[in-house]
Amino acid sequence: MKKYLGIFLVFVLFSCTDQIGAKPAPDNLIEKEKFVKIIKELSLVESYVQMKYGHVSRFQKTMILSAEAIFKDYKVTPKQFEASMDYYATHQVLMQEIYTEVLEALNQESGKMGGNGVPVLQDTSRPVMINVR
Repeated sequence: MKKYLGIFLVFVLFSCTDQIGAKPAPDNLIEKEKFVKIIKELSLVESYVQMKYGHVSRFQKTMILSAEAIFKDYKVTPKQFEASMDYYATHQVLMQEIYTEVLEALNQESGKMGGNGVPVLQDTSRPVMINVR
């Protein structure tokens, strides 16, 4: 019984980490500040397109084209973005910081657009999406 308890405790200790299968940083990692800006732009575009078209099958191509334009503006490739996303996704603390910064930027922008002072989103445990009117 002690053997099983020991194995269980080791399992619990290793599962309590902020990195899930942590990947090493890719050579072309997008720095965190730039990544925050890209995620913010993608979130704004996705919200607008989703509101306009409603169903994924209708706006999938539009999202792909919009993402490519955003990547071009920030001088990153889709592969570079994907590799960076994979890296940040396996580093939970960094990813939480990224989404917190995205939320803060979106809330700040909402205030500039005449928002009612209520934060757009407060829960950073879910993907960032807002409605743009």
